[in-house]
Amino acid sequence: AFYTEGRNLALNRAIQVAAETQNQYKYYIFMDDDVVSSAHPVSRQWQFAGNMSANPYERFEEFLQTYEPAIGYGNHHLWGQEPDMNSPFTLHHNFDHCCFVAVHREALSFVAPYNAHFEKVSGWASQAIFNALVSFVYTNRRMQCNSVQVVNPSHRDFGSDFVRHITGEERLYLAEGILCSSKYRKGFPLTDPRNIPGNPALRKNSTYIVPDRFIEENLDTSHEWVKNLLEFRSRPHVKCAVLGIIECC
Repeated sequence: AFYTEGRNLALNRAIQVAAETQNQYKYYIFMDDDVVSSAHPVSRQWQFAGNMSANPYERFEEFLQTYEPAIGYGNHHLWGQEPDMNSPFTLHHNFDHCCFVAVHREALSFVAPYNAHFEKVSGWASQAIFNALVSFVYTNRRMQCNSVQVVNPSHRDFGSDFVRHITGEERLYLAEGILCSSKYRKGFPLTDPRNIPGNPALRKNSTYIVPDRFIEENLDTSHEWVKNLLEFRSRPHVKCAVLGIIECC
């Protein structure tokens, strides 16, 4: 495994630390080691706070605190993530394998762990699966911070096992895990998630935790990706730090 195994190991350890220290981190941030971030000069249209920091990481933190999206990420416009010039945010995905992305801890209840089913086909397949799951449940809560630009100008040698190819089978694989009786089966995003419309909205008092009942009523618990999800949710430290089950802390 390339990205997938490493990110799952790092995420699992971070959640373990959160549970052990009873520190309820609001966001878990993934960032490639070759990423360079910068803060755009702020236009009136991209202003979302009074005095926005010129430090891109501090500004991104301010963005997360202001809008509290399920998934937040920087503006990687070189990968088709063109910013809305009239809004501080744009509803997109980060397609360069989440090179700089923040996942709300409650959203981990459905989008984690990274799925390695197609890892030998493409090093980017787990990200395609991640994007589809985000569109499935959090389509209105995936927000790009337009004023923080993200680039990764150089890459190390990924090796011959890292095949740069996404087949589209990833979304079909996920759809097979949704029960035919579920009303969500028909609306599952089989197309490119970048083309799925949404209406970005503030979180307010809603929760991002996907309840057990939703999984039981809509997903095939015998399917591989659903079993991986259930195994992740069953871990004591995940119950504590992600699902907020106090008796597990």
